[in-house]
Amino acid sequence: MKDAKLIWSSDLEKMLENLISILRKSIISDAEDFAKFRNSDSVNAQGLETALYKSVMTLNESNKATMFQRFGPTQAIELIHNLEDQAVLDVTMTVIEDMERNWDNLPQELKDMITQFKKKKMKKDKEY
Repeated sequence: MKDAKLIWSSDLEKMLENLISILRKSIISDAEDFAKFRNSDSVNAQGLETALYKSVMTLNESNKATMFQRFGPTQAIELIHNLEDQAVLDVTMTVIEDMERNWDNLPQELKDMITQFKKKKMKKDKEY
């Protein structure tokens, strides 16, 4: 696998390709359904965004069900919460990095919030 840092088995690569293919088909189908719902002959960005959101949410729920089956309720809930926390943190850090590019123009209150958040994150990172 080109972007991977570790070795993936050929079966695992095939599973990933199949999953991506299914997700792609789902997004296309949902985007076209959104266009039909809007009585449009073409798909627009809003339809694509809505389809992507719906497809990802469906995939998330399917993954959650699989985790419950494989790991049991206690481990699955813990894993799901950890993954959700990491996803929120990833998005938050992206937003903060975007804001930091314009640091000089930010209001002081926002600068203070960002500084506090980063301090808490650094403290949490040291605990691990």
